[in-house]
Amino acid sequence: MNYNIQTLSALNHEDINAICDLLKTAYQPAISSYLLYNDKSYINYLKSAISNHIEIIYTARKPDSNALMGFAQIRYIGENIHLNNIIIKEEFRGKGLAQLFLRHIWQTENNKAVAKQLFTLDVFENNHQAVNWYKRIGMEKTSESYWYNLIRDFKTTGDKVTEQTITLSADHFGFTQVLYNEAKIATLINNQTLLFRSGPTASVLVQLNRFFGDDTKHAMLITGVECNYPLIDKSFRMEMPFKKLNRI
Repeated sequence: MNYNIQTLSALNHEDINAICDLLKTAYQPAISSYLLYNDKSYINYLKSAISNHIEIIYTARKPDSNALMGFAQIRYIGENIHLNNIIIKEEFRGKGLAQLFLRHIWQTENNKAVAKQLFTLDVFENNHQAVNWYKRIGMEKTSESYWYNLIRDFKTTGDKVTEQTITLSADHFGFTQVLYNEAKIATLINNQTLLFRSGPTASVLVQLNRFFGDDTKHAMLITGVECNYPLIDKSFRMEMPFKKLNRI
């Protein structure tokens, strides 16, 4: 069957809303609440990224009804193309759509003036089906990141926090950034999930707990270093030469 693959426009608000809804449910519940897709400001980021050609989204539709079947989301990183997501609606899985998306990405990007070097992506270790499929098409693991649950250490007691220590600031997309002594230490997702990219000290965790109180339900650290925190999952960075997409 021939599917209708289109490049999504930032002005197509209906499809952008549908894609944001799909992203909120595409991942396992254990990890989903920690992802920026769940923040109300993600839609603002996505519209801006598409408008400024930072990200491209390809959609697949049924020829007879034009119903959205799934999408592929890529991001330009220097001379490389990074696959953010391939999301296929459950009723349309097993029809070769993921492979079709990758072929379409190669055909579209290969015709552009700037040659692409690598094709990269991140995939969770527990997503065994995806990991095995990416290996079969020739992708190799180059690094891994650990996703740790910090809520046990976050829910501690300590000295009262001073007003000058912790502040909140919205970035230009609307994401809430958490600042400690004016330095960014975390992103606050939907006013209840703290996402860290480097390990906070015990004293910082104590002060954050005092600042947020019981409003914070989740706290997550994503790092390339093994730590002594409860592990939720690992993600693998995988890559292959971009030109090899032509062989899929």
